[in-house]
Amino acid sequence: MHAAVEGPKAALIWLDIAPYHAARSRAAFSKSRFAVETIEIFGVSGFAEFRAGESVRAGFQQRSLNLPRDAKSGEIRAELWRTLDAMCPVVVFAPGWALSPALMAIEWCAANEVRCVIMSESNRHDEPRFTMKELIKRQIVSVSQAALVGATDAADYMSDLGMPHDRISWGYDIIDNDHFARGACAAQRNADSVRIKLGLPQSYLLFCARLIEKKNHLLFLHAYADARRSQRGGTPSLLLVGPGPLESTIRERVNELGLSEHVILKGAFGYEDLPAIYGLAEGAVLPSVTEQWGLVVNEAMAAGLPVLVSERCGSASTLVEDGGNGFKFDPFDRAAITDALVRFFRLSCAEHEAMGARSKEIIANWGPARFAQGFDAAAMAAMVAPVRKPSIGNRLLLRALTFR
Repeated sequence: MHAAVEGPKAALIWLDIAPYHAARSRAAFSKSRFAVETIEIFGVSGFAEFRAGESVRAGFQQRSLNLPRDAKSGEIRAELWRTLDAMCPVVVFAPGWALSPALMAIEWCAANEVRCVIMSESNRHDEPRFTMKELIKRQIVSVSQAALVGATDAADYMSDLGMPHDRISWGYDIIDNDHFARGACAAQRNADSVRIKLGLPQSYLLFCARLIEKKNHLLFLHAYADARRSQRGGTPSLLLVGPGPLESTIRERVNELGLSEHVILKGAFGYEDLPAIYGLAEGAVLPSVTEQWGLVVNEAMAAGLPVLVSERCGSASTLVEDGGNGFKFDPFDRAAITDALVRFFRLSCAEHEAMGARSKEIIANWGPARFAQGFDAAAMAAMVAPVRKPSIGNRLLLRALTFR
C-alpha cells in the first residue's frame, strides 16, 4: 500500500484488464495522491492474447465484476452502479464513450454529481466523422469535467468536442516499458537459443498486429515486394505476428507475390514472449490506414528498435521522428511505403543502432510514470472544475445510449 491510500478515492474503470491496463493501474495506484481502485467490468477479455495473467495484474487494488461479455445492459448497470455506490469515489475515470459500460460510468457520475474524467485516444482522422455522432459526443463530454488522452492528436479532438484545453492531460497510451526492454536484452544475450525456441528467422522486420483490414497487410506486402526487388537481395524477412480473419487472404497474397520464402506468419504469441520477438528484430512496422494510437510502436521502441509507422497512427506525431528513430509514410501510397522500406534497408549498422537508441530515449518519457502524472493532472483538473446538474436531455441521452 502507499501513502495516498488514505486520500480521496478515485475509481479507474477498464472493460477488462490487458497487460497495458495493468501497467497503468499499477502506476496510478503507486504514484497518485488519490486512493486509486481499479474496476474491471468483464471477466474475460475480448481478445484472448491480450488477457493479463495474475502475475501481471499484481501491484494495485482492484475489483472485478466478472461479468460475461454478453451480459445484459441492466445487469452491467446494476453491478457497476452498486460498486461505485459502495466505493464513493470523488472522481471516476471512464474508458471512453464507445461502449455501454463507459457510458454507464459517466451516467453514474452525472446522477451523483461526481467528477468524471474521460480517457480517450480518439483523434480527428481515426474514423469517418458524422455530424449526428459528433453532436452526441459533445453532449457526453459536456457532462464530464476533464480528459486523459494519448497526446497532441487526441487532445485536439477532445478540444473539438468542447473540453477546455486546461482540463485535458496527456499520457493515456503507455505500456510497461521495462517489460519489453528487459526481455529484449535477455533475448539478445541468448539469441541462438531464443530463435530456435520461438521459431524465428535469422533477420526479420516485425509486423505485430491483428490480421484485419485496417492494419493494411495487403498493400504493405506489395510495397515490401517492391522494396526487395529494388535492393536485389540482402533484405530481412518479414515476420507477421498476430491472429485474425485475413490469414488465408494474406497467405494467398504472399504466394502470388512470390514471397513464400521471405514472409512468415506466426500467429499470436503470449505477453511473456513478445519482448524476445521484438528484441531479435531489425525493426518494426505499423502501416495501418487508421489507428487511434498503436501500442505496438511503444513496445518496439522500448525494445530499442527503429520503427516504420503510418502517418494515420495516433502515435506517429508524438513518438516517431522521421529520420531520427524511424520513418513515417502515407499508408495509402504504395510508393511511399516502398520508399520508407528502402530507406530502412539502406541504413548502415551505425545508423540502425542510433535509431534504436533514439527510440529508447523518446519512449523513456512515455512509460507508466507518464500515465500517473497525467492521471493526477486530470483528476485535479476535474476536482476544481464546476459540476453542473445534467439536463433531462443529457440524462435521457446517456440512458438511451447504454441500451445500444
